[in-house]
Amino acid sequence: MNITKIITKYTNSSQSNNNNATLEQNNAAQVIQKHTRIYLKKKGILSNNLLSKYKTLCIARPKELFKYMPRATTGATKVFLPKDFPKVIFKQSGKASGEIRLRIMQKVRDILTRQKSSCLIIPKAIRFGDFLVEDRLPINTDSFHNMALYISHTKLFDDAVREMTKLFSENYLTDLITYCSRQHLGHILGVGNSVRYDNLPLFIVESHGIKKGAIGLIDLEHLSERQDNTTLKTLVRIFPYHLNIIKQEADSLKMIYDNKELEEVATQGRKYLQLGYTDFLNWLQIKGISNNPKNWKFEINRNREKEFRDLIELELIKLNQGINDLYKRDSNYHAGSQISKYYLKEDIVHSARELSYKITPAILNDIVNVINESLISKIEKYSRKIVSIPDEATIVALRSLSIMRAKFFWSAGEILDETDLINHEKCSGFIEKNRIAEQLFHIIFEKLVDYREIFYYDPGYNSRSITFQSNWIRF
Repeated sequence: MNITKIITKYTNSSQSNNNNATLEQNNAAQVIQKHTRIYLKKKGILSNNLLSKYKTLCIARPKELFKYMPRATTGATKVFLPKDFPKVIFKQSGKASGEIRLRIMQKVRDILTRQKSSCLIIPKAIRFGDFLVEDRLPINTDSFHNMALYISHTKLFDDAVREMTKLFSENYLTDLITYCSRQHLGHILGVGNSVRYDNLPLFIVESHGIKKGAIGLIDLEHLSERQDNTTLKTLVRIFPYHLNIIKQEADSLKMIYDNKELEEVATQGRKYLQLGYTDFLNWLQIKGISNNPKNWKFEINRNREKEFRDLIELELIKLNQGINDLYKRDSNYHAGSQISKYYLKEDIVHSARELSYKITPAILNDIVNVINESLISKIEKYSRKIVSIPDEATIVALRSLSIMRAKFFWSAGEILDETDLINHEKCSGFIEKNRIAEQLFHIIFEKLVDYREIFYYDPGYNSRSITFQSNWIRF
């Protein structure tokens, strides 16, 4: 029923009987409020007694959002998490984009209502100026949190995955898988992409003592009505342990798919979860890592320093002969690029040995200092989320660091720039000397993995952005 008609009907009714005016007005108000709540809920419009404050905050004082409110750490759109209003978020989407988002949210909500979906949750929302004010769902968009949730409670998500398959039979979300090189999880060999949990977070709800998995549809901006083989492959990639359920549901909906392709994608998805989360968690448990971040400190066994020196000496000689795979690893360089040959002064072995005595401790010190500085910074960043005993997913997240690569070999590059053990005419420029230092750092990190000092090292060479040249270090 139209809400305007409801208001008119009960307002007129209350005025028709002067003898019971107060009673009728109270009844009318109650009925109007009841139907208003039903209407707003059906339309997915946020409604509570704080709307006026939200509006003031969004329109009259938007700068306050930037100055004082914490922000979500993932996603392209700025999302603010007001401490004073813990039940909502403020999403700075812009006026035009905000209206588009609201329309899409309502469109999908209508589909889910028709499909009798109960596990796919779209937050109620309302727009004020450039901001969408949305219900705050009990979600965590961190990749490791969602991976852990899916691995540990796979069965609870059976119904949610069935509902996602039904939704995808009509509309397809195109930005749930990313091939962006900045997503280190996507660099896992044999996978090549990563899941956008910031657009599709998982959570568990409980009603009458029964738990079930739910999925937050918090970013529906990239919605498509097209149907192709990508549709089901996306679902299988995100939910590989539900391959059979997805195929069963797809068969009942007469969706066409290539069974072999879905099997291959499921293998990728399982590998993503296994190598991205489970194997690292097992490694941490075997290493006996404390669950108190304040006790964490990265160290390298200095008894191996001679081994590293010998390794550096040999690598310097190989580099002097033009033998290295640096430019093959890093696609940012043109094919055929190489470090200058014959830069070491005679005697070559002596020069390499003397340099190794200077460079090896410099690189090892940089590695230890840079990792610990980055770890402290990340712990401080997460401190507002960490309770006295962080859960396993938080520990995995905190000990997975993305660090600018150049920080690790800056000191080695300076040593090469200042030493008299190389011919500076043949190896000219700080950049080229930095490439030598980078190769030396790389072989040390490979050995640290072999020695199980660290679990995993991704040099991040797949990035197309020179400014993003980052390592992914898990220890």
